[in-house]
Amino acid sequence: MNVARDFHTATLLPDGRVLVAGTEYPNDRTCELYNSGTGQWTSTGSMSTGRAYHKATLLPNGLVLVSGGVSISPFFTYLSSAELYNPASGSWSDAGSMTGAHYHQSSTLLPDGRVLIAGGSSSSSATNRTEMYDPIQPSFSSWRQGPPLTNSRSFHTATLLPEGRVLIAGGGVGGGVSLASVEIYDSGYGVNPAWQPQVSQATAAGLYGSVTISGSEFNGISEASGGNSQNSATDHPVLQLRSLENGLTTFPLASSWSSNSFVSAPLANFPPGNAVATVFVNGIPGTSAVVNVAVPVPVPVILTNVQRLTNGAFQFTFTNTPGALFGVLATTNPALPLSNWTGLGIPAEVAPGQFQFTDQQAVTGTVRFYCVRIP
Repeated sequence: MNVARDFHTATLLPDGRVLVAGTEYPNDRTCELYNSGTGQWTSTGSMSTGRAYHKATLLPNGLVLVSGGVSISPFFTYLSSAELYNPASGSWSDAGSMTGAHYHQSSTLLPDGRVLIAGGSSSSSATNRTEMYDPIQPSFSSWRQGPPLTNSRSFHTATLLPEGRVLIAGGGVGGGVSLASVEIYDSGYGVNPAWQPQVSQATAAGLYGSVTISGSEFNGISEASGGNSQNSATDHPVLQLRSLENGLTTFPLASSWSSNSFVSAPLANFPPGNAVATVFVNGIPGTSAVVNVAVPVPVPVILTNVQRLTNGAFQFTFTNTPGALFGVLATTNPALPLSNWTGLGIPAEVAPGQFQFTDQQAVTGTVRFYCVRIP
């Protein structure tokens, strides 16, 4: 990295880059991005405050919420402030302040898009304070204090359960005292459980495949709203798919549905791995199921349409399994081992199964050798 870091955060962004933010020493405000296609680190916008022991949470809108922590310099300060990182612009903006300072806290993205901050320390001892961040509210009112934890705790874990509740386990209270206690946070949607859609099974055909959900009450019991011309019978379940790796959230379109089944349109631009599938009906979230979105298996690569563009760039295309992942390497000396070749990036999938890569670094008259590698 460009800066030595500890007690920092690393967040996988929707475009595949990794945002690394914060450090204890030297308390640097700078942040950087890792590109897995090139293996390179580049600087990005700096936070307004140098912080460590903080939390970073990817929001459904693609922004990254960084909250709390401590600032080491010029004075040791417990932080209640929060910031938002925009991957599109590489810039940070104010996200308001929590009702109190938190470090070593937990940060959990809930199915409705809110973020639960629980526990941590606000001074030399643990706290039982909880906060709720609502991303649709303006910064001055986006934070609300929640019900206190049963026990003050820091260094604990928080795990979102399939039914939408949060399991908060262990931690410590300071002075070397660890906890065996566990508690459940229920966000309390205020709905009759009998009205919630129930998911019994979820399967995914992988990237560029469909997600199939089976269960019950997918048409709902009541209208979304009612009264004269305001009647709104949606009769349309909505699927929320959230990656367990980085919290990336998407709502795949439906290709078909009934009262007990839902089949999505093919997925695109979603990270592989386990994801939580939740069905919403008339705005009411139901139970969830964990589904594995597998990486498609590629076949041997054969480059086609190899050409040099008028601006001197070099371009090639190839066909392969839709959604498969590749990296491009280049060198001027093919005798070198692949570990010494230069990573150029990731081919773009311009259409399902159609991949294209353009080397803008190519110089007219220079011989370069290329390799398309399957990660």
